[in-house]
Amino acid sequence: MEKLFKEPELQKKFDDTKILFEQVRLAVSSRVDLTNPMSVLEKLNVITNIQGSAAECKARFQFLLERHIVSKLTITDNYNGSAAEKKAILNAEVAGVSFYDTWAELVIKEMHYRIEVLRTALSYLKSETLNLK
Repeated sequence: MEKLFKEPELQKKFDDTKILFEQVRLAVSSRVDLTNPMSVLEKLNVITNIQGSAAECKARFQFLLERHIVSKLTITDNYNGSAAEKKAILNAEVAGVSFYDTWAELVIKEMHYRIEVLRTALSYLKSETLNLK
């Protein structure tokens, strides 16, 4: 695994969070048969149960990103460029952690969209079942 932090405890927290995040990502991105009500309900349950872990990952990545930014600020202290250049350098230095922070946010958004799709599919399947009677 990539080593981004000098402090072993922060590196361990980062590595552990990436593992937890991968579980969240896989749970959200797995396919579901939208024509099968039990499959839809099962997927809805899985996503609902993993939401807490997703929020925890986002919070951890945000904390780690802020710590990483603070540790990298000294790089720009002796640089005589403009503020935009300093910002670009700092962004490049923290890109490894920033990527996961942004990705976690996007997965959480995808989670909410998936829940809406599953609810809509479930509602449609219910109305179709009622129409058969």
